[in-house]
Amino acid sequence: MNKKRDVKKIPLKYFVDQKWLLDVYVIRYNDDEVIDDELSFEIINDCLRVLESKCLSEEFEYFKTGMAFLHFGRRGIDLSVWHIGIWGSTYEYFSSTWYCYERNYKNMELLDDAEPRISQYEINMLAKELLSINDLLLVNMSASDFRKLFTSR
Repeated sequence: MNKKRDVKKIPLKYFVDQKWLLDVYVIRYNDDEVIDDELSFEIINDCLRVLESKCLSEEFEYFKTGMAFLHFGRRGIDLSVWHIGIWGSTYEYFSSTWYCYERNYKNMELLDDAEPRISQYEINMLAKELLSINDLLLVNMSASDFRKLFTSR
């Protein structure tokens, strides 16, 4: 069943000791399910710590700014984090995704390339966010300059 999902946007939320700044989209399958913001933030913080330890390279400068889609679906929880960085003078888009079955959020698993990054329920929001970010990146800038523009859009 392709039921429309309820979406709550939490703009400009800091994570991991103020190092990450993300627009957060909390998506839920079940309209009756109550999703506490603090639980959502805990899941995102935990996964970002994994991202920092396993998914970053010395090759890039990461802006640690972007968006997160936390989807409380029918079968489990999915978190997709999209963020921006730079290599030389080329801006790069990075994504990492985690999943757990049911609501077992303490066992979120970092997914590999065989697994999807995003579903049909998030794609329009992601496209809008990426196009908005792309417009900001028309000039060469530092991570701190980008973050200032990101917060003022």
